[in-house]
Parts: sequence; C-alpha cells; structure tokens
Amino acid sequence: MSMIRYEVINNSLRIINNLGFGEAPDHAQLNIVNGGEIKGLLPISVCQDQNLISLECTVSGLFPLAQIISGPINRLMFVDILSKVAAVAESCEAKALNLAFLDLAPEKIFIDVSNGD
Repeated sequence: MSMIRYEVINNSLRIINNLGFGEAPDHAQLNIVNGGEIKGLLPISVCQDQNLISLECTVSGLFPLAQIISGPINRLMFVDILSKVAAVAESCEAKALNLAFLDLAPEKIFIDVSNGD
C-alpha cells in the first residue's frame, strides 16, 4: 500500500509516494510521464532504496485544486479545469498509461492560476 508524504523545501512542495512491493509503474510508463508526452502531468523521479521504491515530484508556483475550489469559483473556470483534467486522463489512456497511478483527489491536482493550466 502506498504512503504519500509532503515536504516543503524553498517555497516548493515535494510530494513523495512510497510504494509497496509490486506497485511501481514500469519504466516505459515513467518515460511517458517524464518525457512530456502528456501535457499537464508533473515530471516524476523514481528513487529506489533496498526494498522501497518512491515516486517523487516537486510542485512550485502551482495551487492545489482543493484550495481553488474551497472559495467562490466562476463557472467558466470550473468547466476549464474539469476539461483539462479530463484531457490529461484521455491522453493517458491514449498512451496506455495506467490510470491507477493518477491520484485525482482535489488536493493532489495542481493548477497554474496565472494561465489556468
């Protein structure tokens, strides 16, 4: 079972997902994510230490969706965010990326409010 923890480092949020045995995605899938083939996914680094595999990414200048929708949000922005999340999911499916590794909880989706990405 994976365990996610968060660290704040120099105004950036580092997300670390420690995976259990057999939970790590294969290298081809990681190459899709890290190669920028799917717009909207953050680059992930893989760290392996003995029996522990962790997926790590750093978020800087982005806001969690949960924070954005906790206050008033206009309909146009809401629809735009939903369509972008759906586009990422569709791109993942088109590249045969395992959607089980996407955590679509609002606190784990990050938005660039400067341009809406």
